[in-house]
Amino acid sequence: MHIPPDGTLMDALIPVPSAPPPGGYILGIGTNVETDLNAARIAIRLADLFGSVLLSRFYRTAPVGMASAHSFVNYCAYVPSALEPACCKGLCVGIELALGRDRAHPCCKTRDRPADIDLIGRVGRPIAADGLAALRPDAYLAAPFAEIVALL
Repeated sequence: MHIPPDGTLMDALIPVPSAPPPGGYILGIGTNVETDLNAARIAIRLADLFGSVLLSRFYRTAPVGMASAHSFVNYCAYVPSALEPACCKGLCVGIELALGRDRAHPCCKTRDRPADIDLIGRVGRPIAADGLAALRPDAYLAAPFAEIVALL
């Protein structure tokens, strides 16, 4: 897969069934290590874990909040799930670790990374106040987030 440097790769990639399940999550996803390969690997692993997923277009963006010569590929995904937020995040962290992210490193939030997956929205149920940060997309995820919301 090749992601052009000037923006997007493709329209919504994997459609959910005609009526999406009543609950699930919108994920914000990024990679700046082997971006073409890891963007695809993340999508495949999400589909393996959650079944049908809905993907936004892929966007190439400059790093935010870190110094790196490597641009990111960012996109959003809707995953159907009845899991509690902490359990869903745990599965996402599992994908990050499997692809080589070192979350134990003291600078893990500001280092190049093969996978970064965050819960940024919940469909069908509110987020309980269980220690998770407020769910909202950062500016670089606003367009892919809007694409997913429009398709739901």
